[in-house]
Amino acid sequence: MKGAKREGDGVVDGFIAIEHRGYPMLRRGVGAVSGEVYQVPDSCWPDLDVWEEVPDLYQRSSVPLRDGRRVWLYEAA
Repeated sequence: MKGAKREGDGVVDGFIAIEHRGYPMLRRGVGAVSGEVYQVPDSCWPDLDVWEEVPDLYQRSSVPLRDGRRVWLYEAA
């Protein structure tokens, strides 16, 4: 992801981590998931959506982190 910058890690509530076809995936549920956060240039999102097979496999959702930041994440479609 050319131009992406790593930020501080974050925690998102209301999700659980699952595995689908050998890949990690987030699904809404009772839980919390911690992970890496990146600042991604707007120009990268269309290619990322194709890579993540939106909307068939994943959907991109805007969600709040515990620390108040709002991020995009890919969750199970």
